[in-house]
Amino acid sequence: MAEAYVLMSELVHEELGWNSETFDSIMDGYVMAGEVDKAMKTWDEMTQRRLAPTALNYITLMRLFGKRKDFEKVQQTFSLLQTFRSSDDVRPLVDIYNTYLEACLDCEKPEAAFSGLQCMKSNGILPDSGTYFLKLATLDKLQHIDEMFETLREIQEAGLTVPAP
Repeated sequence: MAEAYVLMSELVHEELGWNSETFDSIMDGYVMAGEVDKAMKTWDEMTQRRLAPTALNYITLMRLFGKRKDFEKVQQTFSLLQTFRSSDDVRPLVDIYNTYLEACLDCEKPEAAFSGLQCMKSNGILPDSGTYFLKLATLDKLQHIDEMFETLREIQEAGLTVPAP
C-alpha cells in the first residue's frame, strides 16, 4: 500500500492534481488493507488541503469507523450522508445503506443493522444482492431463523444470487 501511495503521489503531482477522488482511492486501499490509522491520516490530509469531501469519501469514512468499531461515528457519518440525497454528488442510496449495514455488523450492532434494513424498506430503497447478503448476516446474528428463510425466498423471487461469505 505504501508503494501505491508513492506511485499515486507521483502520478497526481505530474499529471492530475490532488482531488477528493484520489484521496478516496488511497483511503479505501488502506481500509481494505486493515490500516485504518493510515486511512484516517489520509482523510486528515485531504481536509487540510481544503478539498470538499464527496459522498464517496464519507462512505469510505463510514467503513473506516466500522473497522475501528466506533459505532457513534458510524451513526454520525450515516446521518451526514443523508444530506447528500439532494445533491448531484450522491452514490446510489443502496450503496450508502449497504455500507451502513456492514459497519453496524463490524461494530457488533446487529440491532442497528436490522433497524437500518427496516428504514431502507420504509424509504422504498430496493435491496441488491449485497443488501441481501448483509440482511442474512444480520438475521443470523439476531438468530431470526424464520426471517432468514423468508429472505432466501425473496432472493429467489427477485432472481438474485447472494455472494458466499
